[in-house]
Amino acid sequence: MGIAIPFIQIFIVLQCLLVLLFLSANKRFNLLSNRILGAFIILLSTHMLLNLARQHLQLPAPNLGIGLGFCYGPVIYLYARSLTYGDFRVGANHLYHLVPPFLMQISVFFAGFQTSFYAIGIFCSLAIYNLLIWKVLRHYRYVLSQTRSDFEQITLHWLSYLFFLQLILLGLNIISEYLHSSGFEDAGMFAKFSLFAGLWVLVTLIIFQGMQHPLLFTGLTKEDSQIVSQPSQANRVSKALLEEVFEKINIHMEKEKPYLNSNLTVKTLGQQMTLVPRQVSQAINLKADKNFSEYVNEFRIKHACQLLSSAQARNISIMDVMLDSGFITKSNFNRAFKKVTGITPFEFKENSQI
Repeated sequence: MGIAIPFIQIFIVLQCLLVLLFLSANKRFNLLSNRILGAFIILLSTHMLLNLARQHLQLPAPNLGIGLGFCYGPVIYLYARSLTYGDFRVGANHLYHLVPPFLMQISVFFAGFQTSFYAIGIFCSLAIYNLLIWKVLRHYRYVLSQTRSDFEQITLHWLSYLFFLQLILLGLNIISEYLHSSGFEDAGMFAKFSLFAGLWVLVTLIIFQGMQHPLLFTGLTKEDSQIVSQPSQANRVSKALLEEVFEKINIHMEKEKPYLNSNLTVKTLGQQMTLVPRQVSQAINLKADKNFSEYVNEFRIKHACQLLSSAQARNISIMDVMLDSGFITKSNFNRAFKKVTGITPFEFKENSQI
């Protein structure tokens, strides 16, 4: 098992280098999120190469592992910001994120604290940045649910899983070092093997999801955030006006069926009706007691139910019904359908044909 570890590390490095070459040769590398993804890949592969040189190849290499370990949290945090906000830019005001890595690396050369001290420090750093990312994602998902009908497609749940996986892997690293120092060589080696196998899963997840997401959504805009922000006293509208707006929205939804467009947003709905997007969002929240996505999905599910219970239902696949109703993926369709009707589309179709 111990022999396999350096081969896993080499494989990860080669995987990182291939993806980096692909990114740099691709037009999408101009996207900030992909540039930060490239920085993460360089960070990880450099860290891996230094470990290989020092631990397995017995080559002289600078002891930069501690400083690099403290860089993962900031890089993933900036990556999360670049994915969630389309107008986000990395500037000099973000340089303070490099202060802890720099100070920790300096302490390696001059103070020489125990490895466990740095491991706990990196764990705490990742935990803090995990909290910051959670706050960013919570606001991001809230704005999406109020402004986009397809927000389930782009919720970035994988980014949350990614960071928790990082914490687990660091925990495995601490456990591995403890077991080795306590004389449990076999258990320590198994923990270390699990660490690098999990690291390979982590890298694959980041590369696969990270390269796919910019194709789905380029991030929130300031306008999106302004739509859901609390209006000032001067911009507040009466409940009577919001009730009138809501009635107009309902009539438009029933008559024009804009919900059949899978990319419907609160902005495009407002443009269709010559209404201010913020008023559309406020009216739906107040009168329907739902966010924009839930409100639109109810119309889509109603439309799907009509198709599934029609005389031609036997000749229509559930996939066709899903697409005709404005959904993109089967998982989101099934989830929304069961939330509204209490049963799955297949069960509904079977019951309708009895």
